[in-house]
Amino acid sequence: MDETDRQAAFVRLVGGQERADRLQWIWNNSYPSGTEYDRIFWPGRYKTKERVFRLKARRDGFKDDEISSFLEL
Repeated sequence: MDETDRQAAFVRLVGGQERADRLQWIWNNSYPSGTEYDRIFWPGRYKTKERVFRLKARRDGFKDDEISSFLEL
């Protein structure tokens, strides 16, 4: 399966190009949260870009398998 086939399968999984584009928008607007100090001394406070993305995508109604599929592309 080449890249184009994987992208087409992903678009079908999430329910269309509009939802796929929405996930891309969420990814582009997700940033790490917290400081280096938080990461060292309070690991629960620091969130990576991926963690912030997953939280935002879930809040927007995406399922875990859809989110993971996006991250695998």
